[in-house]
Amino acid sequence: MPDDNEWHPQHHSDTCAIAAQEGVLEDVGGVRPPEDEMIVVAEREGWYTPGGGTPMLDVGRLLAYYGLEVSQHVHADLGSLHDALDRGDGVIVGLRAETLAGEPDDLDLAACSGIPGQTADHAVRVVGFEGHDVVLDDPARGVGAVPVEVFLESWRESGNFMVTAAGGRS
Repeated sequence: MPDDNEWHPQHHSDTCAIAAQEGVLEDVGGVRPPEDEMIVVAEREGWYTPGGGTPMLDVGRLLAYYGLEVSQHVHADLGSLHDALDRGDGVIVGLRAETLAGEPDDLDLAACSGIPGQTADHAVRVVGFEGHDVVLDDPARGVGAVPVEVFLESWRESGNFMVTAAGGRS
């Protein structure tokens, strides 16, 4: 059985959403296509632009492509996040990486092709909760827990965008 807390690193600076989907595919779907294969599919389908990344509303399309049942949620909350994890769903959220890391916010997202109008600039898997912390598989930084207040502030930048994925179609 896959380990939900295994790190799924991104291999390129703009493939966090692809790496997050790779982790969900392994943990929920039992398959792990290579990131490079997923990049080819996503680029061909228009879900990923090299140098621009994956637009928020295209996160989850690779999961569906590989056979998972996917739902996108805007304005999700901690309760819906808990419910999804309790069901065994894979969960990906959009975040503002600088807020999550407590770093200065000097990235101009308006200049990034493929994600116009977004203030969120990063996708991570939520893999659980430990006390008052949220455990993330962050493709850029590894698996680790962050205080729920920091998570919520960073998540708010995406309009509390969440993708859930359940086992494959019959």
